[in-house]
Amino acid sequence: MKLYKIPAALIVVALMAGLFAFTKHKTHKMFKHIVCFKFKAGITPEARQKHIDYFAALKDSIPEIVAYEGGDAQKVSYENTADYDYVHIVTLKSKEDSEKYFHHPAHQRFIQANKESWANVFVINSEVEE
Repeated sequence: MKLYKIPAALIVVALMAGLFAFTKHKTHKMFKHIVCFKFKAGITPEARQKHIDYFAALKDSIPEIVAYEGGDAQKVSYENTADYDYVHIVTLKSKEDSEKYFHHPAHQRFIQANKESWANVFVINSEVEE
């Protein structure tokens, strides 16, 4: 029977890799700001697009925004979903950053420029683990 010598360092690396694979990775918390908009009846396609583009551009003006996602609200057959048209999701690092985001002049300009197009707004703020 032939025995193979395996360097000790290689064994240590293999054991560490296995241990790392089974160790729960530390998560960090982020803050999600989810805004659902219902547009007023008769809104023009141009006004709707202005709202969408203006909100999406906030990520370029407000440094506290870590990520932005947006899209049309979807109805599904298995849930009684609210009647909203568009959803914006903003990721921030903390609740404190959400306060800065809300009061930022660019966000306030967005509100003033678009609020006449809104029939209803629904907001959810949540601290989430990533």
